[in-house]
Amino acid sequence: MDIEQIKKVAQSIWSDYKNQANVTMRWLQDFRKEVQAYKEYCGREIFELLQNADDARSESVEIRMDNMHHTLAILNRGRHTIPFSEDGIKSILLSDLSPKKGKKLIGSKGLGFRSVLNWSNSVEIRSGGVSLRFGNKIVQNKWHELRQFISDASKYEKEAILEGRNVPLAILAIPDITPLTCSDPLETSIILNYEQSYEVSIAE
Repeated sequence: MDIEQIKKVAQSIWSDYKNQANVTMRWLQDFRKEVQAYKEYCGREIFELLQNADDARSESVEIRMDNMHHTLAILNRGRHTIPFSEDGIKSILLSDLSPKKGKKLIGSKGLGFRSVLNWSNSVEIRSGGVSLRFGNKIVQNKWHELRQFISDASKYEKEAILEGRNVPLAILAIPDITPLTCSDPLETSIILNYEQSYEVSIAE
């Protein structure tokens, strides 16, 4: 996976957010679409993560739950495992752009992955030598930068609060991207820092 290409996609999204802050308001469209998606997929979180493993042709899947640190990790493994492609990452950043369309694969449109936001506001994907971290802190910092370009920003902040969110930005549209120096090329890990209140339902 070309980390520089992924960074360009992420920067393009952010540039569009700022340049069209009061015109297309894409930042708001993406936020509302993300909220709608994870609500619709509520209850399917583990199922959707296992679908991703199946689509990646993983020979084994390991699920780790750390009650002390409140983390849930799903590791897709095996010599035939397909790491996230650039198009696959784009489907996370931009819904409805999944490369799975038209293929005999379970998942589609990248929407199901958004279900993890029911449990967690902090998600990391490690695949293909790249780490992509998403989370509340990241979007909060970005919102402080963006809100100066938005008329009546407080109106949308109130909308976010009603949805149980801190700011009206799509969490999965704004990643922190770094290279992985030590990683198994045949492994994809998805790591969630879940809210403790969901621990029992996750275990079930």
